[in-house]
Amino acid sequence: PTAWPMRERVSSGDSILAPLTGAEYMLGREAKSVYGEEFGLDFPDNHTMGMSILLQCRETENSVKFTPPSWAYDFPDDESMNNKPHNVYAINTNFYWIELGGMQNSIDDTEEIRDDLISLAIGTWSYIKNSGIYNADAWDLDFIGFLPGKRESRRMIGEYLLTQKDVSEGKIFPDEVQGRDYGQATALDDHYPGGFYHRGAPNEHIPTPAPYSIPYRALYSKNVDNLLFAGRNISATHTAMSSTRVMGTCALLGEAVGKAVAVATRKGFAPHDVYLYEMEQVQNMLMSEGCFLPSKVRAISDICKNAILEGANEDVRNGRDRLHVLYADADKEIVTASENNPIRYKFSETRVNFVHITFDSDIKRSTLEGGWIERERSMRAMRKLNSPQLHMPTTLCKEFELIGKRKGESRCLLSVKINRKRNYHIAVNEILDELVLIPKATWGDDKKVPVISFDFN
Repeated sequence: PTAWPMRERVSSGDSILAPLTGAEYMLGREAKSVYGEEFGLDFPDNHTMGMSILLQCRETENSVKFTPPSWAYDFPDDESMNNKPHNVYAINTNFYWIELGGMQNSIDDTEEIRDDLISLAIGTWSYIKNSGIYNADAWDLDFIGFLPGKRESRRMIGEYLLTQKDVSEGKIFPDEVQGRDYGQATALDDHYPGGFYHRGAPNEHIPTPAPYSIPYRALYSKNVDNLLFAGRNISATHTAMSSTRVMGTCALLGEAVGKAVAVATRKGFAPHDVYLYEMEQVQNMLMSEGCFLPSKVRAISDICKNAILEGANEDVRNGRDRLHVLYADADKEIVTASENNPIRYKFSETRVNFVHITFDSDIKRSTLEGGWIERERSMRAMRKLNSPQLHMPTTLCKEFELIGKRKGESRCLLSVKINRKRNYHIAVNEILDELVLIPKATWGDDKKVPVISFDFN
């Protein structure tokens, strides 16, 4: 491998470095025939998905007046609201359709589009409140965004270009750095460039199987050796990007690029060399911090595999940090432990480098009150008086201790009284002959605590 200086390792989302560095990129919607995609256009264009400003509103017990500013958009009639969900009492209402900019330049015209969006958002709320049609007298506007949520602009071209077929067929890549496995959010969600002014449904929402994975090769430039990217600007076709562009995915792709850059910097590698020689290292780093990779499990050390395990079965040291339909044993019960019945490893004296613990954070949100909206989204845009209150997962461990022992002498390696984390990867670097995990309670006040993983190396 050739040593390369890793100078550029940030992502703007708009790929501002592409035209500055000569990196290859794409903009707009390609014809579906170019990459053999099922969905898309017969002929390409330069339009993109638009950007949105969201509202959050809540029901009160009193009448609330709203007076719009003079510059707010004035709705001519109720027909303008066709195909735009806006029932304040519906559990799934949000204002994603307050969208503009897809027919403009989503980079150069952002400020103008933002001003138009704010006018449209305020006008939307004024119409809901003041038209007398929507029974919204007791509703109040809690929040309006002033930074548009941008869906699409430039997309870089990497060593691999993710296509709609990869998404729709649930493709798993050997160099995967993220598994897209978020229920409805894995779908293709392609918004029409006309946005609010498009007559008809504002978007096409096409379900896809879950999971599929995103390859590391889609996160670095095809022709600029030290340029990486993460977010909605990764190497993907327009249609594939309609699934990968969501915020949770973008954040985790940033984590993957960060890990790859750390390895590349340490080794003096270019991003491509990381793919050739250090991919497993990057994947293990990601999994140690809780990232789900569909075809991978964390490597378990021989000393852990051979240690005497008490208080749990082998599931806590199988390298899997969640129950998943991909696994044959996905329907098994999660191991539970308590202060009186901790999980314990006994082994020959050895240096313990890291201890890995994963608790049950109720990823599917099955213990939360409410309906599917609480399962799929982090919060409601429209909060009714009787909307359920979100809370910490009742299955999650609230308090625990990790004890290390050597020749009968104990030392507390970690004590957490108010835990809010699912995953711990704890640097120990001590010679020990015993490890004890003592869970004390969950956030549901259960004294038996679900533990998905507890292992060491």
